[in-house]
Amino acid sequence: MAALMLIRIAVVLILCGNVFAQSVEPERAEVDKVVRNYVDLYTAKTLDQWKALFHSDLRVSHPSEDGTIRVRNLEQFFTSQKQGFTEDPKMHEVLENVEVFMARRMARVNAGYVFTSEGKSSRGKLGLHLIRGAQGWKIVGIVFSYDDEADCGASCNKKNPEIKK
Repeated sequence: MAALMLIRIAVVLILCGNVFAQSVEPERAEVDKVVRNYVDLYTAKTLDQWKALFHSDLRVSHPSEDGTIRVRNLEQFFTSQKQGFTEDPKMHEVLENVEVFMARRMARVNAGYVFTSEGKSSRGKLGLHLIRGAQGWKIVGIVFSYDDEADCGASCNKKNPEIKK
């Protein structure tokens, strides 16, 4: 009797696992597309399309050199990117070692990045937070930091490209 109950529980768990896996796969593909567009649309010509990836209440945070934490909203962030492309139309970013963690209608993306502007490249770490709402998947939060060779040593130069321009 107890063995039969354990078999029934195992079958239910297997069936529930399959249903969850089937529902997560399409969402993961949608998140992957947003992440790819985050890189591919980051150009002077497609910057307005790139902006559409973000929720209107986006927050972008990063540590400043003076020890403060800089927090910008969508318009502040977008304006600085637009200015950057005015100064260097070839500015771009490449993501490496991309990890995506899915949950119910939300996803977290961790990645290394290489940001290039005016012929100079800088490495760093990036976190994107996405939520699926009525308008689909939107990036609601970005946190990033440039690597400091003194802090991370050889790991700053580790390359394993996953999403390239």
